[in-house]
Amino acid sequence: MVGLGYWALVYAVLGQNITKTILLFTFERHNMKPQIHWDSVKELLFFGGGFTIARLSNQFALQADNLVVGRWLGSYSLGLYGRAYQLMIMPANLFGQVMDKVLFPAMARIQKEQNQLSLAYRIGITAVSFVTIPVGIFICLLSRDIVIILFGKDWLSLVPALQVLAVGLVFRTSYKISDSLVRATGAVYRRAWRQIIYALAVFSGAWIGQHWGIIGVSYGVLFAIIINYCLMTHLSMQFINLSVKDILQSHVPGLLLGMLAVISVWLIDWISIEVSILRIFLSGILFITIVSILIRINTGRILGKEMIWIMDQVVDMIKSRRLKK
Repeated sequence: MVGLGYWALVYAVLGQNITKTILLFTFERHNMKPQIHWDSVKELLFFGGGFTIARLSNQFALQADNLVVGRWLGSYSLGLYGRAYQLMIMPANLFGQVMDKVLFPAMARIQKEQNQLSLAYRIGITAVSFVTIPVGIFICLLSRDIVIILFGKDWLSLVPALQVLAVGLVFRTSYKISDSLVRATGAVYRRAWRQIIYALAVFSGAWIGQHWGIIGVSYGVLFAIIINYCLMTHLSMQFINLSVKDILQSHVPGLLLGMLAVISVWLIDWISIEVSILRIFLSGILFITIVSILIRINTGRILGKEMIWIMDQVVDMIKSRRLKK
């Protein structure tokens, strides 16, 4: 309105931060005398150093495949690959970040209590697999329909890459639970060198795979994601009393739902429905119906004790909120 142009955005950001600073000083008063507590400084620098190395390595891993595709395959392939990766990463980030925000503070409070820490970790990976395995399978099997609905038929070339990346959805999300556990226990440097390996694996896998186009890059990135999952799970097992068998058993409810997802899509394919949005809708409805029926028949076998516990907690939370109202 006053002719500042793009500077108005700059002044808006500055004004927002200045106002926030003034409010913090007003409502959270503290001694303004500069003091240095060296023990706290050393502790923060030690933790922050490992955290920073891991964060930088993880950021490089997130961009290394795009770097390879853009450099060796060109902008057209980068556009296709970027869209495929975006579709895979969206549910992973959405659900993974929610679980991280819930589990990290909880794990930090009980980091010295191994049994409680083990229970929290097992609940976390069970919940992740319960959601991401069937979602990944739906994305993989219905990738052509999803691409047509979201981008149109001109983007069908990204379908093979999306199918490969969708397989890695559960690994891409589950490693965040291990990441929360490791940060909560302070093992930042052991986390850091594993993230360095992950970054190198993404770059190497993408570079080797680019000889076969974006489908090869997708396989290379999938391989790197699985390596990172294995490395972080191995590190997590040093702080909990769970065996490999326990961790595999935690994925059983998710695998059962994954099988039901496959059956649902196959049944819709057998009917030979051509309309993409109708195929997705009917597959989802059929999946929910089958799961609901089986849960009524045998809740424990389908959900598992961890998911039953989670659902009980959600129900109790909803009931408590209703009572407060």
